[in-house]
Amino acid sequence: MKNEKLAELHPDLEKNNGGSLKQSLFNTLKLIRPTVILDEAHKAYGARKESDNQQFVESVNRLNPRLVLELSATPKLGISNILVNTSGNDLHREEMIKLPIEILNTTNSNWQDTLAKAKENLDDLHGAARRLKSRENRYIRPIAVVRVERTGKNQREPRWIHAEDVRDYLMRQLSVPEREIRVKSSDVDELRG
Repeated sequence: MKNEKLAELHPDLEKNNGGSLKQSLFNTLKLIRPTVILDEAHKAYGARKESDNQQFVESVNRLNPRLVLELSATPKLGISNILVNTSGNDLHREEMIKLPIEILNTTNSNWQDTLAKAKENLDDLHGAARRLKSRENRYIRPIAVVRVERTGKNQREPRWIHAEDVRDYLMRQLSVPEREIRVKSSDVDELRG
């Protein structure tokens, strides 16, 4: 009797082959209408195809949540309903950002241009570090971290930025010594030791 009323109130609950309601975690969650918190929500919407993003939204909505709270530095416009937007200055005032952040917006640039600019900045930081060392005897070693799209042996394709493409460009075009370049991925760990 209770199951029949429950099925009438919630016709989208999963059912067994005989038509009775399934006793499942999915049905329980639908009934309690959870609050869903998506940390780093932009990663959930990182699909290349818009249909995949829509499928993700539909999957979350199947739980019948009371609230979906997304926490993201880069919300997906058109999908996310932005309620609060905190600026970098606000984060700096609250001491949540410890290092200066510089953003350069360029048009018609590619990853090679970005990498060359990063090397210029790193060279400037090395000069400042040497001056600090001679002035105050404090050693600071500036480093640059480059995130790529692919790292696996069989994933090197022209349409993706691969770790080996970056390594080759750093060495051949930007004259970075091989001993100063390290790759860290799930397959390769050149940082060990």
